Amino acid sequence: MNPKLRELPYALHVDSHRGRFANDSHCLGYTGLMARRTRDGLKSALLWKYRRGSWQYDVIVALILAFIFLSPKAFFNDRPSSGVIHEVDPPGEDARLFWIEPDLLEGESIDTSTERLQDLLRARSGEVLNIIRTETAVDERGNIRAYLVYARH
Repeated sequence: MNPKLRELPYALHVDSHRGRFANDSHCLGYTGLMARRTRDGLKSALLWKYRRGSWQYDVIVALILAFIFLSPKAFFNDRPSSGVIHEVDPPGEDARLFWIEPDLLEGESIDTSTERLQDLLRARSGEVLNIIRTETAVDERGNIRAYLVYARH
């Protein structure tokens, strides 16, 4: 009798628990078996099917922590602008220094918005201040980070 005919019933036997061939390595081949195991492993990891304390669970947690702590700060630079005015203590200056975020000027140029700046300073400090000078603070990419406004009574 042909040896391949003897293997045929074993190869076609379907496992009732899993609904697939009982001898996966024979029917699918090595590549198909590895693809199935990889797919099942990824599915289990994405659906978080591993028990707490197993090595797979520990590896997933370690990967999450590595992503959080080893990612560069620029990766998470998506904070919404708060549009705040901060008063800063300038060293050696008799004037008061205010850090004004650019969103508060609504796209206006700092040169043309003196009245708007005085209104913002009045709302922040509660008193009328005269603007002495203004500066623009930019980051390393040239984006405007803030306007520095020096003012006094």
